[in-house]
Amino acid sequence: MASPWEVMRITATAQVMDGDVLREMPTRAVGLGSSKNIPMIIGTNLEEWKLFLFGDLGKGKLDRAQIIERLGRFIPPQHAAGVVEHYYKARSNRQADKGPIEILSAINTDVMFRMPALQLVEAQLQHNPNVYNYLFAWPSPIFGGALGACHALEMGFVFGTHDDNFCGSGADADQLSEGIQDAWASFARTGNPSCKSLGDWPAYGDLRSTMILDNQCRIEEAPYEEERLAWDKVGKLYNILL
Repeated sequence: MASPWEVMRITATAQVMDGDVLREMPTRAVGLGSSKNIPMIIGTNLEEWKLFLFGDLGKGKLDRAQIIERLGRFIPPQHAAGVVEHYYKARSNRQADKGPIEILSAINTDVMFRMPALQLVEAQLQHNPNVYNYLFAWPSPIFGGALGACHALEMGFVFGTHDDNFCGSGADADQLSEGIQDAWASFARTGNPSCKSLGDWPAYGDLRSTMILDNQCRIEEAPYEEERLAWDKVGKLYNILL
């Protein structure tokens, strides 16, 4: 009998197996080789959840206990406190902001976006080495920077429609957009996103090589690894990120 956490859906739009159209969860299907001959480029934004958190009327009263309670809706409650503590320590080690809003944003970004994306990367790596990962880290200037590198921000750079308001503009923004467009076009042509604008973009591989897309684009090995490790045990125990 499945654990309730194995069948839990975090959002109303999550995939649902019906045995006909969708016979297997997508990441599991990829792990079984359903797309073994297809190169992939997979990535997320650094602060995806800040777009959704911006309208959260209760965010101003957040404390650690409330973060744990919220997280306990998505993962087994007995693990929630440990994950929250892990994030506090990881951000402290990097001398990053440890305020409740930043902690909640980082956790929800990872559980909803980054960790599932990395699971897809690793599922495909079992069959094909040509898998490339990125982390979009350019912050939005809107609302005094409160949205950070939020959900959907990268779209203006992908299509060259970045503006003064949501995306930001200027020479650095133009250069980032050009680099992303060149990499996407190179990947479409060759299956490899390396290009003149960004330089060599190695596959994810054992080093977890990741292209950081920001005002200075660069390759980093295993970025935000401490946070990723917080989910290793919980995700494997309950399959909640698949």
